[in-house]
Amino acid sequence: MSLGNQGVSNEHPQPLEEEPETSTSSPCAYPRTGSTISIHVKSKGELPASVTQSSPNEVCLELARPVWPLPFRKGSRVRIKYWDEGAIAYFWEAKILKASKRNVVAKLLGGGITVQRRQSYRVRTQVRLACTIIDAADHYLVGEEFKCKTKDISLGGLTFETYLPLDAGDRLAMRIHFSSSNQIDVVGWILRATPIERDGDVINTVAVQFLQCEAKDQNHLLRFLAHGEVY
Repeated sequence: MSLGNQGVSNEHPQPLEEEPETSTSSPCAYPRTGSTISIHVKSKGELPASVTQSSPNEVCLELARPVWPLPFRKGSRVRIKYWDEGAIAYFWEAKILKASKRNVVAKLLGGGITVQRRQSYRVRTQVRLACTIIDAADHYLVGEEFKCKTKDISLGGLTFETYLPLDAGDRLAMRIHFSSSNQIDVVGWILRATPIERDGDVINTVAVQFLQCEAKDQNHLLRFLAHGEVY
């Protein structure tokens, strides 16, 4: 990853909202069709997927990338996770009924759990990013390095703009530069990439969900979101 002496913009981040403490009520009875989710598998980490069909008892999922060999089999227990834009996580425990390298059918076990992070901010501010593409639908993009700035950022993820043809399910290793001497490293996957036309060019607005972020780095991120500084 090519890293320079970078810092955040002079603009102080403005919090959009502060969320209350953790709750455990279910947001809905089951994951909704069209939702972008992740499947947590012990041997493979988190696999991005989307919900193609759903009911209170069962969901059909399409993996963002074909996976082979399969990290789970019929009868395996997994956890389905969905993040919304306010950094609220929704979880469902599930059992695999059927699986192929691209499609999964799972039985939902229980009504789901909401885990709402305490003092979770999403702020609009430009923070410098150094990114490396570690998995992509367009394989030629793997290993590509690029720099950009966030449009907004929260404990759960961030958005940015790029001319690269990134797609939902692509994975990024990102170094977030709060200042020239304070950075954190995270891994995330793309929830959505929305192409827009600007001055005759097409640019992607990319929303990223964090998959891996160490506890100490989450604390750095929370302090920045709350106060605009990192200790």
